[in-house]
Amino acid sequence: MRGLLQAAELVRQTTPLLSEARLNECGVAEVGYRLSVLGRRGVVLGDRMDRAQADASLWSELLTCDALARGSLAGWDLLGPSRQAAVLSFLLGPGCNDPQALATGRGSRRRQLRSIWRYPDDVAALLPQFERDSLGRVSPELAIRRQREAALWNSETPMTQILKAKQDTFLKKAPIASNYLSTTGKVKVAAKALIRCSSIEEVAGDAHDLVTLEDQAGQWYLYGPHFGPETPAAPAKGRITTVDWSDLNAPVGRYFTVSEVLRGDLRRRPAAGSPEEKNILGVIRDADLIREHWGGPVLITSGYRPEPFNRAVGGVSDSRHVAGDALDIFPGDGDLNGMFAWLKGRWSGALGDGRRKGFLHIDKRNGGGFHPKGGVSPCAVWDY
Repeated sequence: MRGLLQAAELVRQTTPLLSEARLNECGVAEVGYRLSVLGRRGVVLGDRMDRAQADASLWSELLTCDALARGSLAGWDLLGPSRQAAVLSFLLGPGCNDPQALATGRGSRRRQLRSIWRYPDDVAALLPQFERDSLGRVSPELAIRRQREAALWNSETPMTQILKAKQDTFLKKAPIASNYLSTTGKVKVAAKALIRCSSIEEVAGDAHDLVTLEDQAGQWYLYGPHFGPETPAAPAKGRITTVDWSDLNAPVGRYFTVSEVLRGDLRRRPAAGSPEEKNILGVIRDADLIREHWGGPVLITSGYRPEPFNRAVGGVSDSRHVAGDALDIFPGDGDLNGMFAWLKGRWSGALGDGRRKGFLHIDKRNGGGFHPKGGVSPCAVWDY
């Protein structure tokens, strides 16, 4: 939804509103925000539109573009809103990249996108090329819009994350125990070795992550509890009330960073001042207390998961991760059994037993939280 809203705003800011239909350079009638089709019929001279009607028609056409992208561009739901907005505005048109050709339609723009979709830098380079009108002439209006689309796309450029292996482990071609994989399906990683990742994605209902390695080394699975940040963040001082969600290294709590809460994915950023941000800060304050009283590192396998990311990793529709007040955690020393027994007497929210999958779930439903002195019990307990 945020991508659609951003796309609509981009089009409104860069495209003059035509209140009465007029012919474009190819003799095709356009109205509103340069739309040549209204519903299932073409625009004809004499069609008129006020701003409210133009906005409604624009929204309808953007929904059509969204359905087109969803059905043809892999991983569409996993794009952030800015990248979705850039593509939706681009698909909506107009614009072509051939000085010799007449009008280029939506289908042609989609085909060119699909041909380079696996390479984000190429997508950013492609958008500004479609700055010509339907006669192949450079259009100042389209040039501005295309540059804005490219800027939106680049605003979500992934950031490199460096992980350190805490023990001898493996990178794997499947999220299963390494002894089930052949020698070609796994690569040994020595303790303290560093790996550079351009993206990290959670695996549904597990403590594995799918990482994209830099230097064209491809995608591999790793077992989250076996890895940690290259340099653990120093404890932050004071109570955290504001967070720079665009900085993966910014503190969210005394012991936790944006990277850990968002699982390294800036597309998950909550809106500043939103209820979700408030919930995140609340559950992280509890996690800080757990870390202090446990007496050792506590790591996050899953934090804030807005849709569609929650759905992509198998989360239920009413997951507390969507609201921001839930975490999946594991102790740095690996003692999940000990931590589970310890938390059962100190956590009054919900407690999910995911020990066999490598994590424990905590959330603050019913006003629950951490009680250092104990004497409480979870309001709900279940197994994964």
